[in-house]
Amino acid sequence: MQTLQVMIARCVFGFSNREDWGAGLIPDIGAIVRIAMRLGLHRMPAAIRTGDGDTEAPRNLLDTDIDDAMSELPPSRPFSQHVPLGYMLVKNDILGVMKRIVESLNSIHEEPYEVVLQLDRDLAQVYAMIPAYLRLNNWENAHNDPPYLVLQKVQLDTLYHQIVSVLHRRYLREARTDSKYAVSEQRCVDSSMVLLSHQTMIYKESQPGGYLNPNFSSEHLARHMETSIERASRGGQGGKRTRQNHGATASEVVFARR
Repeated sequence: MQTLQVMIARCVFGFSNREDWGAGLIPDIGAIVRIAMRLGLHRMPAAIRTGDGDTEAPRNLLDTDIDDAMSELPPSRPFSQHVPLGYMLVKNDILGVMKRIVESLNSIHEEPYEVVLQLDRDLAQVYAMIPAYLRLNNWENAHNDPPYLVLQKVQLDTLYHQIVSVLHRRYLREARTDSKYAVSEQRCVDSSMVLLSHQTMIYKESQPGGYLNPNFSSEHLARHMETSIERASRGGQGGKRTRQNHGATASEVVFARR
């Protein structure tokens, strides 16, 4: 089991290494599946079902809202307020519905189509409750937010549409001959188109000059330094320019080692 855990960790970390993308990870994934099956893990049921736990999600609080003298936690802040924990709480709500969907898909009994539609409504309700600061309305306004917040928005939106696609894709074939499943066909196709759009925009913004490219801040700093050297010298801002030079040099060293 320890060997399997190490191999899974190595595979996960490999996704962050550009050289290991694609075919380079296929042998590792195949080995993980074979070892897991030899251990009999494919016959094990889910360790904890949705209804087996009563632990509540963390409250939407800042660190400054809590101190050692408290005997009980303060009430949660509204989701409309930008709190760092908000992203994880929203993701937890989406994953809560996702667990029910996975349990339904893996059930040995075929679920009625009405159950699928109810799961879709529950998922849409959770999605509609995402606060404005975590909602990806369009990519045109993405540059108004810091990159980490853009990535959080993209991850939540991508997760939602992936779950919608998984929930409805098994009815695509039936939708060709039975209009009863037209809703599933439309939902699956719409979510797939959104995912393709996200893929295109992430690729575009990750290129040189893009908002999600690691060199983005360095490019802005270099452009600023180029246009303001003479003005800074006249205005006695040599110290500030020196700090900018140090920052650019440190950035160059970091990216030279990638």
